[in-house]
Amino acid sequence: HYLQNRTLRLLEQKVIKLYFILGILLYFKGEYEQSIKTYDQSLEIDPQNIQCYNNKAISLEKIGKYDEAIEMYNKALSIDPYFAIGYNGKGNTLQSQHKYLESIAMYDLAISMNPKLIEAYNNKGNSLDKLGKHQDAIEQYDIAIKLDEQYVDAYNGKGNALDNLKQHQEAIVQYEQVINLDPHYIHAYNGLGNIIEQNKRICIPQFGYKIFRYCCTTGSSILQGIFNKGSKNIKNLGISLLQIKEFAQAKQIFTQYLSKNGNERSKIQQYIDMCDPF
Repeated sequence: HYLQNRTLRLLEQKVIKLYFILGILLYFKGEYEQSIKTYDQSLEIDPQNIQCYNNKAISLEKIGKYDEAIEMYNKALSIDPYFAIGYNGKGNTLQSQHKYLESIAMYDLAISMNPKLIEAYNNKGNSLDKLGKHQDAIEQYDIAIKLDEQYVDAYNGKGNALDNLKQHQEAIVQYEQVINLDPHYIHAYNGLGNIIEQNKRICIPQFGYKIFRYCCTTGSSILQGIFNKGSKNIKNLGISLLQIKEFAQAKQIFTQYLSKNGNERSKIQQYIDMCDPF
């Protein structure tokens, strides 16, 4: 009987693990409802599995079932009151509901349980930024960066907070750091594009081309939005491209700009001529 029971327990553990992995795979495929069903099958075998409750909550949030997600986090936390990831996840769901003060309370609990939980500092920063407490948000992002200098979300969040404080040059530094670490991080390009669009005197030589190339390869609407507004800031992007000798791309920008700003023909034509140096 002992051997039989031990074999059954081992089989159960393997089945739970398989359901758990399948739930994760379904989640990353965007099949959130199927992932929820898979976690339920795992929980039928092991109703004390806090990771399953946690992952089920994440899937529930993805389909907008916030109250049910909170319930799952609460179940996990009732089993293990020191489950820092559960407090962090509950904070994320509250943040999605725009309950920023409540979310901060959850992040604080997560941090008290695990002072090295980087995501909790970053997420707390996001909630503080939403509340208009931009400097406080920056402090949280800095802690996250100190814990992990490769954590791109924190650099991007810090960029957003600095942009909200109108410290645009400092924000650019943060977005540039994100792009250096992850050239495919869309939010940093959006941040840089928005700064170019909203500020007439800002020019980003090194990253002007990267923004342009990113927009062209991904179909991003950043540049189109700038053109549609007739903003003169697009000229700065052309100048940026010219400065780093990306002549063909600069010429394309100036030509499009000229089509909407004919009154600047003489000056813009000079830039276009500079794009044909030889």
